[in-house]
Amino acid sequence: MNKKAPKTLKAKQLKQLKRVPKTSAKYTRRKGGAPDILQAYNTINAPQQPGQPPAQAGVLGTALNDLKNNKEMFQPVYDTASSIGLLYNFGVAIMTSIFAGLFIYGGVLTKNYYSEYTGKTKAKISNVSCYYTDNKKKDKRCDATLEYDIAGKNYKNNYISNGVVNTNQTIDINYDPKNPNNFTTIYNVVYYLGWGIIVFGICAILFAWGWFILSWIFKPIAALSGAVAVGDVLTPNTYGNAGNYSSPGVEAIGNHISTEIR
Repeated sequence: MNKKAPKTLKAKQLKQLKRVPKTSAKYTRRKGGAPDILQAYNTINAPQQPGQPPAQAGVLGTALNDLKNNKEMFQPVYDTASSIGLLYNFGVAIMTSIFAGLFIYGGVLTKNYYSEYTGKTKAKISNVSCYYTDNKKKDKRCDATLEYDIAGKNYKNNYISNGVVNTNQTIDINYDPKNPNNFTTIYNVVYYLGWGIIVFGICAILFAWGWFILSWIFKPIAALSGAVAVGDVLTPNTYGNAGNYSSPGVEAIGNHISTEIR
């Protein structure tokens, strides 16, 4: 059903309608623009008042303004966290040096374990007898005899392999020139394992002291280390039944600071 429009408007209503300002582009340029737009423009370009922090938009700007406004409150916490972090990193560097030194010492002993086995030759395998070492019959070990010649003299010694070997198969061995009956088939494995332990210990020491030097030069790194150290002490490491881990440290301190601000 069509509604009937009123036939006429009262004179007073017509006068009010005529008083409504036009918003066309031509009228805006002539009269100076719409009031809302001018107000926003004047607000953005208004001169900054003395002592007033510059306005920054967004969540990041709000956070930065909060930090600037509460600088006096956060500065003591920041300085304390930096001092704790510096001491913490120094202690870690000392302890790392001690344990890494033990690693290096063990690596040297491992590397030199067969240091006297400087002779090299090939040995032939004979009298092979292999057997399983587990109930699932997956791993095999073999008892065999090794035969090799040193300076025209034949040597025969028992040998236990960690895998399957075959009769008349030849393998490389290292032996002690002073007593050729002493031999090994894992000279290279032990030698490079020792070097690996040594390199690991050296890298651990360099990393620990390098991190301490960085925290000494750059205060934010020391503050971060201090926050982690304090958080580890205050927040227990708890594991749930499902294996979920609640991370300590920075999260706990951040929550505490957020509570204080609120």
